[in-house]
Amino acid sequence: MSPANPAPFVFFTSYARNRNEKQVARFHEDVSNWVRSEMGRGVGEPGFLDQRNIPPGHDWEYTLLHNTATAGCMVALVSESYLTSGWCGREWGVFNDRIHRSAPHGPPGIPAIIPVRWEQIHSTLPSVISRSQFFSPATPGSDLSRRPIIELQALYPEVYAALCLDLAKQIAVAARLALPPIDWREAAAVPPAFGDPATATPPAPTGPSRPATPATTARTSTGGGSTVSNEDLNQELVRLLAGLTQLSESDFFETWKQAVQRRKERHISPGLIGLPDSRYPGARLWGLVDYFDRTRNEHFFRGSINDLGDLIGHEPAMAAILAQTEKIINSWE
Repeated sequence: MSPANPAPFVFFTSYARNRNEKQVARFHEDVSNWVRSEMGRGVGEPGFLDQRNIPPGHDWEYTLLHNTATAGCMVALVSESYLTSGWCGREWGVFNDRIHRSAPHGPPGIPAIIPVRWEQIHSTLPSVISRSQFFSPATPGSDLSRRPIIELQALYPEVYAALCLDLAKQIAVAARLALPPIDWREAAAVPPAFGDPATATPPAPTGPSRPATPATTARTSTGGGSTVSNEDLNQELVRLLAGLTQLSESDFFETWKQAVQRRKERHISPGLIGLPDSRYPGARLWGLVDYFDRTRNEHFFRGSINDLGDLIGHEPAMAAILAQTEKIINSWE
């Protein structure tokens, strides 16, 4: 069951599940109270947190996609676990996609991703995170305010309270800039900004989290001195494929996947193709396109797309799909 779509939340709290969830819930509540005060909201909840805003019986994946596609901004609780979570990478990716859409030809768009240091981080940050300015409290104070939030919450309540207030003010500013929403189906087609796409499926309410390997983003020239990421090329192909109504049908997609499987065994090796377990076409398509990119076998990739054309029959959109396929293959050289 999918819930009815309420008014968009002011902010979305993104965090690595199954770790410090009580502390996350307390932090979310504390910030929400300050946001409500800053924005004059006497009723209602300004922030989305999966622990409290997905009622029993409702569709987890739909609800998370819908709210990443519509919330005003995202507060990212960055930790070691966050960096290796494919689903957190997807949440970041959706907001990043919306930001770029808000200013497609100009400077960086609305600052709607607010990363905060939730725990001490020792690993190298993925480039998409390292390019983002971490939240820095505006309130003057000691170096304590630079410590991880979970430490401040436990040991320094006054500093923690001041930090929550400053963060709420930044959330209110970002929310008033009105980041344009996208449809949840478009959000389903957005690749993870980091982490393993194969693990970018909805987090279950309980159970161990699945580790992921941070992905790298290659750059390739498009001529004229401009560059485009390999990830952007793949994402464009996913969007073109998602425009084919036949691929929204599970049976048709399964037929194509079987043809791809046969080509894999012919050109690469025996064994099944592992794809994200999702009912949503965008997530399935991204998993398959990512597999093409990881294997980087042009005969396998081009033949699989030609198989799709044979299955689908006369379809004008196939010309753009074939052209995008060649762009991706050329980017591998």
